[in-house]
Amino acid sequence: MYTRFIREPLDRAPAAAIPGVVAPDGLPPVMIVASEIDGLRPSAQAYAELLSAHGIEHEYIVEPGVRHGHLNQPDEPAALTTLDRFSRWLDAHS
Repeated sequence: MYTRFIREPLDRAPAAAIPGVVAPDGLPPVMIVASEIDGLRPSAQAYAELLSAHGIEHEYIVEPGVRHGHLNQPDEPAALTTLDRFSRWLDAHS
């Protein structure tokens, strides 16, 4: 997945391109939204735990009942809920 995303072999990827590979020290506040029905959800939870361990302010939310990619359907209620969460979080952190 990462090779496809960054379009380079993993051994040449910048460490910051792969969350969880480098210590997150110095990151600004982070919001993580995971889909409940998603094989990648455990990695989102692990990243939230890493942020906690390093004292990085963050919010980790699991959107109930949604599948990976639900934001690709922006007119659906689940996507609108997530977009509203992002908007409120950005308002509170800007």
